[in-house]
Amino acid sequence: MLRITILSENTAVRHDLAAEDGLSVFIETDRHKILMDAGWNDVFLSNAEKLGVPVEEADTAVLSHDHYDHGQSFPLFFERMAGRRYLFYLSSDVLWPGYHRRPDGTLTSTGCGLSDAELIRARVPHRYVEKSVFHPFADEPEVALLSRFEKRCGFEPMLDEFLKMRGGGLARDEFDHELAMALPVQDGLVLLTGCAHSGICNMILAAEERLGRPVTAVLGGTHLKASGPERAMDTIRFFNDRPALKTAAVCHCTGAPALQLFSEHCKAYTPCGAGTVLEWR
Repeated sequence: MLRITILSENTAVRHDLAAEDGLSVFIETDRHKILMDAGWNDVFLSNAEKLGVPVEEADTAVLSHDHYDHGQSFPLFFERMAGRRYLFYLSSDVLWPGYHRRPDGTLTSTGCGLSDAELIRARVPHRYVEKSVFHPFADEPEVALLSRFEKRCGFEPMLDEFLKMRGGGLARDEFDHELAMALPVQDGLVLLTGCAHSGICNMILAAEERLGRPVTAVLGGTHLKASGPERAMDTIRFFNDRPALKTAAVCHCTGAPALQLFSEHCKAYTPCGAGTVLEWR
């Protein structure tokens, strides 16, 4: 059994749930409960309470990447989990400052505020994921965290506007540290993304090649909001050309114009928002 509940997202499917420009997802497998991302305020907690989702029962947490709209609220989770047994997975790249360069050249921080020193101070049990394929669970060995996605699709270029501090200077952020989670289901893999800065199609190809199973569902952001309709349609055509892909619950940073194109042209498109629950056997 696999159940995924969206705790926070840019939209909500119930009037009593809050929305935010962020993403947080709660995952329940046969043996584990996992929080992937926490958004950037307390929406994930307030919505979880209304949805009856036991966030405090999580034994695992994952930060997909170090942007504020995915990780700024993790300290609220750490506080809630004080004294409980769990493990927090993230990339060591959170130690390096990240920025977004505006069209006028000014820089704004994209970081979520986490650091190795802060995690130690807060006594957060954590582990840095540095491998391109990492299996966090001995009792569910097919669950995988993936990173370092090969950039194979020409229509998914990396954006010069995202920067990382490296060796005393700024360089384009290649998002090699970005984590996605692959979960096995009967007919293939469910792939969870944060923003898919590495390219959602690149991530699908990497998951299938590394794990040897087709991706039958994707859920999460695609960062198409920063691109025009041509790239969105290239992505939709890629999805439509994959007969195994049955669910495309793209959301968050996909952006309203691209979501409209998905709703009109993508055969697998599945609308979602805070409060959406998806289940697989």
